[in-house]
Amino acid sequence: MEILVQDKNTCEKLSEIKGKIALMLQERAQIEGDNSKFSTPSNYWTDFCSFFDYMLDLSPDSLAKLRLHTHHLTGDYYQTYYFHLDDSQSFLVKWGNLIRGIPEQYVL
Repeated sequence: MEILVQDKNTCEKLSEIKGKIALMLQERAQIEGDNSKFSTPSNYWTDFCSFFDYMLDLSPDSLAKLRLHTHHLTGDYYQTYYFHLDDSQSFLVKWGNLIRGIPEQYVL
């Protein structure tokens, strides 16, 4: 099954997400520049950010497939949604737990 983004609203949302990610990475770089021992990300996080930075340059159609490649970071295998192995209510509960307490501007 080919995942294509043909909806203008979806393309705009993906562009907005890319912009938010770029701002977060800029903010992180600025914080790292302050040499705070409390703000330094782990080597794991730093490495994987650098391994995936090319994704910010992807087309909307390619970016729509991003979640198929993040299971080693999130622990969530999105293929279950394709094969209908997970119910949406369970997902919404898990999602709510994951984002609880995170400022809105950091939730993608």
